[in-house]
Amino acid sequence: MLDVFELEDTSKLPILLLFTEVEGECLKIELNLDDSTQESAYRSLKEQLEFSCYSLALIKEENIKNPEGLFAGVSMNKDHRDQWNLFKKGVGIYSAIRSLLP
Repeated sequence: MLDVFELEDTSKLPILLLFTEVEGECLKIELNLDDSTQESAYRSLKEQLEFSCYSLALIKEENIKNPEGLFAGVSMNKDHRDQWNLFKKGVGIYSAIRSLLP
């Protein structure tokens, strides 16, 4: 299975893997899951599935039957979410450092 989905190893597992095949090439989006507890695993899986459904709902009608369009839309939405989360972490770090200054 690692070869089929072009995963290097099992160190990133568990993940929710969204994939499609376009002209013999496997396009994939890896969504990380938290399995530290049963509750966090359920919550993580639920959040990733809700995110996936939300992303698909944003796809324009003309791209629904286009695997590349679906992949691009969901991938772009994931990138935006990842960048927003990184920005929020940066603001949190800035606030923490700022609170330490006189």
